[in-house]
Amino acid sequence: MHFITLIYGLIISILHYLSDFISIRFIKYKEKILSFGAGISIAYLFLELLPQMHETVNALKKISYISILIGFASFHLAEKYVYQHSRRDERIEKLGHIHSAGFFIYYLIIGIVLYYLTEKSLVEGTLFLIPIVFHSAVSSASFKEIHGRLKEKWHIKVFLSSSTIIGILIAIYIGVSQNVYYAMLGFVVGALFYVIIKDILPEQKEGDPKYFLAGMVLFILLLLVV
Repeated sequence: MHFITLIYGLIISILHYLSDFISIRFIKYKEKILSFGAGISIAYLFLELLPQMHETVNALKKISYISILIGFASFHLAEKYVYQHSRRDERIEKLGHIHSAGFFIYYLIIGIVLYYLTEKSLVEGTLFLIPIVFHSAVSSASFKEIHGRLKEKWHIKVFLSSSTIIGILIAIYIGVSQNVYYAMLGFVVGALFYVIIKDILPEQKEGDPKYFLAGMVLFILLLLVV
């Protein structure tokens, strides 16, 4: 199962590395892709990830739910702090570093969570991969202007893109306790909520409701099949 998880991690890493190309190549389909990916992500969060958190043993539920809040709040507060305490020229540079650090840590944790989910069940690992793939391809592109200068340096781009694989390797060779795993899973849930609302879910008149519904319905059907 290690090999399959590493393949999944490689897919995510390649999508990160090619995110600039993807954003340009599919720019005319951006709203449809955003809406479709948002539908899948919302369905996965409510129908798969949150029920998993609820099924944890009572001793771990408090840790899990607190970590959801921490995941959501940490992404929001870091960005809000920079906007309120920096001039515009400084803000762009600071946001670039914050997004880069947050990006790396977030996908490092995703790599660890992906490993344990796939080890538990190939189906659970694959279901987790699907929204993350959309998130990797689309949400990375939405960071494009802030990340621009940093991602022009190929070695930084490779390092950031490899964060998921590094997380998987940490899980394989070092491992984490059950408490830490559920805390990480909760953090991913909270962070994913924030990213979906802030970066993926189209605002106001943007987006296409048909594709949003299509994403939700297709993911629900997939859950029923598996």
